[in-house]
Amino acid sequence: MSIITQITQEINESAIAMNVNRKYDDARISFQLTSNRVSSEDEFYSVLGEFYNHVHNLCVSPGSKLSPHEAVEHAIRLLEDAMRQEGGNIQTAYQNTITGINGGMMRLLDTIANSMRYQAQQLYTENVLRRYISPMQWEPKVDAIRALLAHYQNELPPDIDVQHPEKYANDYSRLIKGLVQRVNQTASEFRRY
Repeated sequence: MSIITQITQEINESAIAMNVNRKYDDARISFQLTSNRVSSEDEFYSVLGEFYNHVHNLCVSPGSKLSPHEAVEHAIRLLEDAMRQEGGNIQTAYQNTITGINGGMMRLLDTIANSMRYQAQQLYTENVLRRYISPMQWEPKVDAIRALLAHYQNELPPDIDVQHPEKYANDYSRLIKGLVQRVNQTASEFRRY
């Protein structure tokens, strides 16, 4: 079996679902949310921190717990990034949890879990690539990246330059984001049917 075949088997939708997504889904479902609304800013931050710690403990670093302050900071950072993409901010998120509109607190927790899952998918994909592609040998590394780009060329985002694999040989980060986007987009398309 070729290296590219092994890599593509380990980063396909099913493999990522089994090795990454499932535990994040289980963590999200197992969190006990008592209300979709909050009554104060303190409660808002408390729920966000508790949820982040819950997912972190189950998925990222089993058995560990961040300080409440650290957990809230991580949760806020993830929410701000997601809300910014939707034209909102943390104040918008807070108002949605006070009123319960736009999905309320449940939607925010889903957003945090999805962001954490996305980061884990990127890390998983990076680990697979590093396991099969030696970072020390330039030509084999470029050849492997070239083969991956050829394999996925019709599925990668348009900003991935499939004609120049050497661009990704020393820094896989953009390629990894493209591969993870491809997996998530494929999964999303299947869920529609």
